[in-house]
Amino acid sequence: MKNIVTCVLSLMMFLGMGLLGCVADKPSRLLLSQEVTKSAGVSQLIMVTTPIGPLRGYVDEKLTYSADVKSSMAGEHIYGFDWGDGSYTWVVSAIASHSWSSPGIYVVRMQAKCNDVVSDWSPGKVVVIGMSLSRSPLGRPEQAMCYVMPDAEEIRTAVKTIISTESGKPYNEFNALRDWVATRIFYKSDQDNFGVSDYWQFPLETLEHGTGDCEDIAILLCSLLRASGVPADQVYVAIGTPKGTEGYHAYLLERYSKGVWSMIEPQLDPVTSAFSFTFFDWALTYDFSSDLFCFNDQYFFNGPPVLASGAYEFNLWHSLWPFLPCASVNLERQLRMGDRVEGAIEWLGTEKIIVDWTFNIYGPDSEVVLTWSGSDFKHDFAFRAAIAGVYRLEAIKRDYAPRNVRIILSPSGWKKPGD
Repeated sequence: MKNIVTCVLSLMMFLGMGLLGCVADKPSRLLLSQEVTKSAGVSQLIMVTTPIGPLRGYVDEKLTYSADVKSSMAGEHIYGFDWGDGSYTWVVSAIASHSWSSPGIYVVRMQAKCNDVVSDWSPGKVVVIGMSLSRSPLGRPEQAMCYVMPDAEEIRTAVKTIISTESGKPYNEFNALRDWVATRIFYKSDQDNFGVSDYWQFPLETLEHGTGDCEDIAILLCSLLRASGVPADQVYVAIGTPKGTEGYHAYLLERYSKGVWSMIEPQLDPVTSAFSFTFFDWALTYDFSSDLFCFNDQYFFNGPPVLASGAYEFNLWHSLWPFLPCASVNLERQLRMGDRVEGAIEWLGTEKIIVDWTFNIYGPDSEVVLTWSGSDFKHDFAFRAAIAGVYRLEAIKRDYAPRNVRIILSPSGWKKPGD
């Protein structure tokens, strides 16, 4: 990754912009961890820290947890424990024990009460019961999926708080969550954090610590997006390893915000991404698009997300036509004489197309078989191959705005030239 980043860093220094934490130190920013973990209207006179106790145990094994409590209230306090399995315990001291009857991943929280004043629930402590869950689960799909936790109370609360506090910015909810993660969570290597080369954090832990490395930040953002309502088939944590290397990088693959599959660097805020027309998202992730696997809380698969047969989607960057070549996409396929091809080209989004775009079909002899120009968002077409050979489809975008395009072709099996 360093060879890519060196060029990008030089460009960003020229532009006077900051770069994500895994490349250089982020500028100092305030981590709003308390903002995320507190609820409006709840007294802050009593503060409870994350429970202290074992990280794992066996089914029916009794485990003991405690927490530090800071209180400005005079009087007797009682303490409540939420064990994450639907059961609660209230005790007169800030320590309690519990056993779980089923294997799983549970979140233990604690709160304190004095008279009519009740503290917020503490940050949650993740406890693994009756299962062997690795903190370095590469190659273990059933375990990697456990780390994306959209249903955790801390994650749902964080989504509500972030969206409400970011409402003054010109963001939709997707970009509000992305901006918060990029500007509030700081990169810190596992070696510096835990003294080991690889250690995956649960998103609750990343929220609490305010630090993590690439997979921790990607898992947190994926959890927040899933909790905000992004469907499970539209956002994944993607982990790729360049061929011939052992290092990996984690980022997101999503199609919710743009309508086509896009690489998202979670450590890059949406303003920088928009300014660069997604260039930095691409530059910081493309070298890690091989040996890829993707996952979230519902799915795991090797390779990138697969579109339906005959469907193709592309991001086309801005065009400076007529001063520079247009942005275009090309697909080609071997056809037999008499083969009929039917298709449609659709530009996604609602921004008006200012300059006409063009669609061409070239035959084996490079002669134009079919052509069309216009400003419609969608164009359907059909043609029949007059001779056998390789036919090429070309869609040309001339207006400045970056756009996403979906192409549907029957028969399927079209590829980019050179693939």
